[in-house]
Amino acid sequence: MGIVVLAVAILPTLGVGGMALYRTEIPGPLKDSKLTPRITETAKALWYIYATLTLACMVAYMLAGMSWFDALSHSFSTIANGGFSTYDASIGYFDSATIEMICVAFMLISAFSFSLHFIAWREKA
Repeated sequence: MGIVVLAVAILPTLGVGGMALYRTEIPGPLKDSKLTPRITETAKALWYIYATLTLACMVAYMLAGMSWFDALSHSFSTIANGGFSTYDASIGYFDSATIEMICVAFMLISAFSFSLHFIAWREKA
């Protein structure tokens, strides 16, 4: 998602078409269908999904005992599936099965395409 969706959201305001760039970067069978009528709306929806998942992960980490800084840092890493940490021992530093389960759950959720999350959310609503 990242920089491509951000660029696609900004390019139309500069008078450059962003749909071609979006189609080259989107994976799977969703290439030929638009999620929303306007690409900027699609970008906003995908960023909303990313922000919601990150916030939910952060809250879960805090409820499991992490400080707000560690929860925020690790939620960014978890949702992006990057594996980075503020400690040398990574997630093992906390020595908590609950934190590890939260990490695994959010990594699995965020491993799916955010476009699929959007379609599932739209179909439910």
